[in-house]
Amino acid sequence: PMLLCTLPVADEHARFAVPAVYMSLVSQFDGTKSTDEAIAAFLADHPQYEAAWVRRLLEQSLIPKGLLILPEQDPRNA
Repeated sequence: PMLLCTLPVADEHARFAVPAVYMSLVSQFDGTKSTDEAIAAFLADHPQYEAAWVRRLLEQSLIPKGLLILPEQDPRNA
C-alpha cells in the first residue's frame, strides 16, 4: 500500500506517495533512538529488508525529501 505525504515547501505543500512501509521506518525516529537503534527496531518488524538498504533509503531519499528532518538541517543536530 501507498501513503500520501504532504510537506510544507515555501508557501505551498509538496505532495508525493510513498510505500506505507517507509512511514513505519519514519515512526521509529521518536526522538529517543539513535539512527542505528531506529533501523534495528524497523528491521525487527520487517526482517525482509537489509540494514544497508534501509540506511541508503534514509540518507538518499527520506532525509533529502524532508520526511525526517528539514533538508537544510544538519542531521547531526536534528
